[in-house]
This record gives sequence, C-alpha cells and structure tokens, in this order.
Amino acid sequence: MNTRFNPLHAHHADAISPAAAEPEPQQQPQPHQHSLALVINGEQNVVTLAAAAQDVASCSLQQVLEHSLGELPTHAIAVALNDRIIARSCWASTTVQPHDRIDCFQLVAGG
Repeated sequence: MNTRFNPLHAHHADAISPAAAEPEPQQQPQPHQHSLALVINGEQNVVTLAAAAQDVASCSLQQVLEHSLGELPTHAIAVALNDRIIARSCWASTTVQPHDRIDCFQLVAGG
C-alpha cells in the first residue's frame, strides 16, 4: 500500500486552505530583559530591567535608581556615578554602563 500523500485524491479535510498558506503577520517587538552588573553602595549587584530591543545598550541612571531603591524617596538623596556627583536633573539622560559604580548618599540629621 502506498502511503504517500496524493493531492488529487485528498479529501477536503486533508487539503491546505488558502488562509494556512498565507504568512503570519509580523508581531510587535517584545521587551527584552537587560541585565547590568553594577556596584551599588559598595556591593556587587545585577540589575535587570525591561528594555525594547533597540534600547538594550542604553540604561539610564534614573531607571537603575527606581529599580534598586524601591520606596526610598529619590528627592532626599545625592548620587555619585564613578565618583562623580550627578545632578538630579541629569539622572534620566545619564547612561549607565556595565560595572559602573553607583553610590547613594542620604542626609541624616542629628547630633
């Protein structure tokens, strides 16, 4: 018995529908996970953030701080990146690279 498929003898259920032959529509790019090895306040950390494929190489200091500091109010801290104080107005435009060192300072009142 010959078991090869013969399109001339195919039943309707075996036939390929025109819709199945069409290519699938392209999907929107999904966010990628972007991991950075950083030193934050003297400790090694790996920060993982979602980023679009074209933005994987650029991660802002603002994004890292929001991810790492959680509920700590950022208006009450000063931040140094590789021993340079970064103005709060520049956090969003400052790019963080792997192995950068970030130090956060919080003013504490007392005597």
